[in-house]
Amino acid sequence: MPPIEISLVTPGYNEADKIGENLLAMQKELEEYVGKAWELIFVNDGSTDDTEKIVAGLAENEPRIKLISYKNNRGRGYALR
Repeated sequence: MPPIEISLVTPGYNEADKIGENLLAMQKELEEYVGKAWELIFVNDGSTDDTEKIVAGLAENEPRIKLISYKNNRGRGYALR
């Protein structure tokens, strides 16, 4: 795998309704504009819905998608740091 040229970090909280579609759209854009040298880091900020499960499923099939999860919601600023 080539060295990573871009890391996209996106936090989310209770995004189960749209996170699968949104991450796949981000993946498509990264593939088109960067090629293979990217990673997408999703920070699950204490979601109480199926957000973590959905992202984990996507990450199983795409090793460039990484999942970080917090048990409790700490806010977008904390998640980005």
